[in-house]
Amino acid sequence: TNENVNRSSGKKVGQEWIIQFLVKEKNSFDNSTLMGRKESAFDYIDHSDTPMLPNIGNSINAALILNGQQSKKYSSDFRSIDVINGVWDLQILSEQNVDNIELMVKDIISLPEEISIAILDVQRRIVFTNIFSRKIIFDKIGELEYEFKVVVGESGYVDQMIKDLLEVIPNNFSLSKNYPNPFNPITNLDFSIPKRSNVTLRVFNMMGQELITLINEKKSYGNYSISWNGLDEKGVNVASGVYFAELRTRNERRITKMLLLK
Repeated sequence: TNENVNRSSGKKVGQEWIIQFLVKEKNSFDNSTLMGRKESAFDYIDHSDTPMLPNIGNSINAALILNGQQSKKYSSDFRSIDVINGVWDLQILSEQNVDNIELMVKDIISLPEEISIAILDVQRRIVFTNIFSRKIIFDKIGELEYEFKVVVGESGYVDQMIKDLLEVIPNNFSLSKNYPNPFNPITNLDFSIPKRSNVTLRVFNMMGQELITLINEKKSYGNYSISWNGLDEKGVNVASGVYFAELRTRNERRITKMLLLK
């Protein structure tokens, strides 16, 4: 029948479902974001996926990120019914600090009985289940997107995927010792970001003068690596000596000392 399941591949036919995200704070709300599986949809970006309209003023919005494309947000992400299991990326957007945001989930077409759903709050490393009967309440800082992972599928898949996601989200904000050290002319720096942040990585000399900015951008959670080739902002080779790499976010700062020997 069209309800046959292949457990090894997570395949199932004829299982449509749709859920709606409702996000609100004191001065604004957004109930326009939908996700699910439709008979007419495909797993890649297609006609059933709706790009988000431009944000108006300081209102709050929920948005879906498709295929990791952070620069383009969507208000709907529908996928094929040929697959059961999947992870959706949900972000809450605003241009300012917002306290006591409420996120709720409503089923428009109910999930099949054998399908589970969980939401991972990436910023706080909290997992929410029973999501149709609760509010998720959180605070948001500035223009930074607040990130959630929505995991839907067979219960074993959902449990394992949540575990896997938590394992790849770093526990701490950190900057490692550079390697090699001493170096000439290239050295590497590894760092970890536990949640989406505005990140800068700069190099300073012994006088505290900034020589070069290696990173100045928003970054999601993860482990990263970058190299410095001993050049300043103007592309000039710096002299032998001691230098400092400073990794900074809004609330945290890490420094490591580097030695350039020529």
